[in-house]
This record gives sequence, C-alpha cells and structure tokens, in this order.
Amino acid sequence: MLHYTSGVMKKILTVMLMFIVISIPRAFGAEAVDWTPCSNDIKKFECQGAEGDYKTYRCLTKHDNALSKECYAVTMEYERTMGAE
Repeated sequence: MLHYTSGVMKKILTVMLMFIVISIPRAFGAEAVDWTPCSNDIKKFECQGAEGDYKTYRCLTKHDNALSKECYAVTMEYERTMGAE
C-alpha cells in the first residue's frame, strides 16, 4: 500500500511542478514590453500611474477603439505573448 501511495504522490508532485514552471514566465513578465509606441496614448488615457505591463495593458485596452494603430499593435502583441484577455 505504501508503495502505491508514493507513486501517486510522485505523479501529483510532478503535475504541480509542471504548473509552477509554466506559470513562472507570466508571473514575472517573461519579457518587458516596449510601450514607447503607446506614449501618447498612455498620456491621453491617463495610464501613467499603471504599474507594470499588465496594468498598462488593462488601462489601454479600455480604450481599444481609440488607440493609435501602433499602440493597438503593441497591445495585441502583449495579448498574444502573455495570453492576456
């Protein structure tokens, strides 16, 4: 019985470890986003106080229809690479 339990625990720990490893890049922002093309939009929509890429992205996407083409492209790239919704 103990042998069976240890095998199950190894599988559970392996699955948990896989989720942790997969989550690390998102948790720490795998790569910084260059928001330079959005500088005017960030000012226009008062997103300067947004700390971090995700909060900047969320602030800008509230104004999707009014973003410049360049900034819209940056937000779409962020969404594609980070899996944001």
